[in-house]
Amino acid sequence: MPVHPKENVFNSFINGTDVIWLNGVHFQPIRGRRLFPCWDEPAFKTTFKISILHHENYTALSNTPIQKLEFANNNMVWTHFRITPLMSTYHVAVVLTNFPSDHINVNTFEHQAIWCRLYSARYTIFARNVLEIVTSHLETRWNKKISKIDHIILPDSENIWDRHFRDEITRLVVHEVAHHWSNNLIRLSWWSYLWIIDGIAGLLAANTINEIFPDSQISDLFVVQIRHDSLNLDTHSLMKPLQQKINDISDIDLLFTSVSYIKAPTIFRMLQHVLTDVIFWKGINKYLNMEFSQLSSKNSVSDLWTAMQIAYIELNSEYMINLTKMMSKWTTASQYPVVNVIRDSRSGNIIISHKGNSWWIPITYTTQTDLNFNDTEPYHWLTPHTEEINIPNIKQFDWIILNLQQTGYYRVNYDLTMWQRIVSYLNSDNYKNIHVLNRAQILDDAFYLAIEEKSLNLSTFWNLSHYLSRETDYVAWYPMIKAFEYLSIFIPFPEIGLEEKMRRILPILFKKIGYQEIPDENDFTKCLRQEIAKWACVLGDSDCRIIATSRLEWHFTNPEKHKYIYCLIYASVLTVKS
Repeated sequence: MPVHPKENVFNSFINGTDVIWLNGVHFQPIRGRRLFPCWDEPAFKTTFKISILHHENYTALSNTPIQKLEFANNNMVWTHFRITPLMSTYHVAVVLTNFPSDHINVNTFEHQAIWCRLYSARYTIFARNVLEIVTSHLETRWNKKISKIDHIILPDSENIWDRHFRDEITRLVVHEVAHHWSNNLIRLSWWSYLWIIDGIAGLLAANTINEIFPDSQISDLFVVQIRHDSLNLDTHSLMKPLQQKINDISDIDLLFTSVSYIKAPTIFRMLQHVLTDVIFWKGINKYLNMEFSQLSSKNSVSDLWTAMQIAYIELNSEYMINLTKMMSKWTTASQYPVVNVIRDSRSGNIIISHKGNSWWIPITYTTQTDLNFNDTEPYHWLTPHTEEINIPNIKQFDWIILNLQQTGYYRVNYDLTMWQRIVSYLNSDNYKNIHVLNRAQILDDAFYLAIEEKSLNLSTFWNLSHYLSRETDYVAWYPMIKAFEYLSIFIPFPEIGLEEKMRRILPILFKKIGYQEIPDENDFTKCLRQEIAKWACVLGDSDCRIIATSRLEWHFTNPEKHKYIYCLIYASVLTVKS
């Protein structure tokens, strides 16, 4: 039966003088009905016996290993696959390719391979190593076995593997494997709960990276990026609620193109720190191991909260708030709360509040005297019934910082005196005593409060950002880089004096990290140098433009040496030269 073009992933590329085609069938979310009669809703599951007739020059791949090949006339061949386990129609996958394969030796998989052009194979060695480690780890961690998986590298994505940024490749590989596992293990009752897969997969990927590569900062960058992007989208009302009503077929397609995959992991991460790591993953494990008969036919999220609640009761006898009530607002509403922190002038107590609050907001904090950014389990809550919290016994000249390691999905605004104390501390030699995730959070929140909400003086934000002349951690710099991008679109730099302020910061930073890449240095330092060099040139830094001009001339003289160059940096140089 012919397949509608919408259901296909077609790819063509030039190999010498030949045009080579790659063909894959894409059924998500409700396109199975166009290929064969079916109820293509997630609650309906069945087994599939798949056979494909194709030219003998191509290899057919599907969800299960090949059972047998049957040669036919005219150089055609039938590929018959083993019967699949119970699954939804949108999980059906078919690929035709003539890429060579490289099998991955992982004891937990009967069949696992990477399929790619010979050109790409040399760049996938590191990715294959990561795949071996990750799949073995997940099988051991969850006591689950997936019998077969094929990874296909499309020609359009080959440049990712050619950039030698191992942290980027690690994150990409781990995320894709975690998403594959989640898709296989989570059984949804309806499309409205698709965010559950996105949330668990995203958090599982970050957790896996932490466990396998404990010294890596990849998970820190993951936290900063998804939190920044999610809050930014929510700020501008571009983020719909995680859980949405489905009124017609077009709503289903929109769910698969939405940005819930950004917000969902941040909400799950907040719950992880509320429950503690052990209880959270025990609850997830219970949810994944529910018998089909135990699952609700109407409400997947109810099944999830029930599993979490049971895990909590089994491991903790203390009273716990109702998870369904606590999480309802976070999953069914857009936007987010902004928590206010002030010191009462009479009592000296710290007052934490969110007026008109309808959220369950977990409050974590630390102070200048009692520094502890690792205690992320909340001991205080702002609830629909508790709009204000009083914290006594905070030393008079101490700062207080809320939302440790960005575990809560909210912003924090302090009174001016508290902001000034935080600014002063960050601009001291002790700035690293504040966790890198909170350094990033403070910058991100201050930028939003100054530019969007206008509840913070812009001068306070600039005084805060001056500390970046000391900062060499890309994770902490990330919100400022995004601020550059935002300002470059909406506000002329001279209007806010950005060039002058950054010229005081960037030369000091470049003295620490240099303009030249050092062999075997940290990938994050490379990322920071590239990003900051770009903006230094854009903002008119003379040293940066001199070096960029020299490197551009070298590239013109030696074009075969480097395939990728810093386009925006050189573009700014060309603009000046012209």
